[in-house]
Amino acid sequence: KEIKACKEFRSAFSDDQIDLIDENQFLETQKLDSQELDAHNLMLKRLSHELEERKQLCLNLEELKRRKKTLKESVAGKQKLLDGIGSALTSLKKATLPLQEQLELPHTQKAQQKRLAAL
Repeated sequence: KEIKACKEFRSAFSDDQIDLIDENQFLETQKLDSQELDAHNLMLKRLSHELEERKQLCLNLEELKRRKKTLKESVAGKQKLLDGIGSALTSLKKATLPLQEQLELPHTQKAQQKRLAAL
């Protein structure tokens, strides 16, 4: 009785629920012959293959997350630098005003006039 029950056992999870690749596709990719394997061994090989694939995908995901974090930090550092440049340029303009007047180069005044004319 028990042997018969074991042989007739059907899993509560179908291939679709587990999200396994199609049996034919698996046989093609692994270069296996379906006549050489019984249903149980075929399922074991498919599950093993799926496990390895998912482990590799998890590793790829972790690597991508690390890369994303590194890129975010890099972008944040560059953004901080760019944010500071605006105030540094304004300070530089103010500091060069006396020199512009001495050399009669009213660059800042012309830039302000152009900006006002554009408005």
